Amino acid sequence: IGLEVVKYTNDQDAKNYFAGITAERPFICEEFIKQHPALSQLNPASVNTLRIVSLLQDDEVEIVAAILKTGMGDDNITDNLSLGGIGAQIDVATGIVCTFGKDFHFHTFTHHPYSGVPILGLQIPHWDQVVDTIKKAHKRLPQCMIYGWDIAITETGVDIVEANSRPGTRIMQVMDGIPKGQKILPLIKKDRLKDKRKEYLDKFTKDYYTIALGK
Repeated sequence: IGLEVVKYTNDQDAKNYFAGITAERPFICEEFIKQHPALSQLNPASVNTLRIVSLLQDDEVEIVAAILKTGMGDDNITDNLSLGGIGAQIDVATGIVCTFGKDFHFHTFTHHPYSGVPILGLQIPHWDQVVDTIKKAHKRLPQCMIYGWDIAITETGVDIVEANSRPGTRIMQVMDGIPKGQKILPLIKKDRLKDKRKEYLDKFTKDYYTIALGK
């Protein structure tokens, strides 16, 4: 899963391919993401996503930080900074990129090194929809108080690529050098994060015995 892209040629070849993979292993088939031109212009070879960290507390969701991620060149089809990509901080209130680009080696970029597109000042399309989508999604997944969402921006809206229940902190703080844990640390000290996971596990165990085992 996540290791192969298959190009459609005709119906029969598609049927044969699906018959083969279903016989070998479980699989997830995902529709190809066509990203918004504002993001594609940075690096067309990769889907340049947003990493957004949200915090759920007392049934309210707050966006803690947001990062634009982008790949580097034709050979780099991923936007992961750990694999050579670059990132930049996004102003949560406006959806505008508010820092220069930076990689994990602390190189700074005023323009994207591959495309030459300016990074600072880029307006993320559909920003209000991005924020609204994350807040709704987090409330539907209340098992974790913190998620790191990877969001793709398409021509028509927003796609959730994945939600990370243990998002890395490095990417969130390298871009502007400002700690993002002011609102999270007090919850850790109060064991609020642990309590939330325990609450979820207790409910999961109860539901499992009730539904799966009929007890």
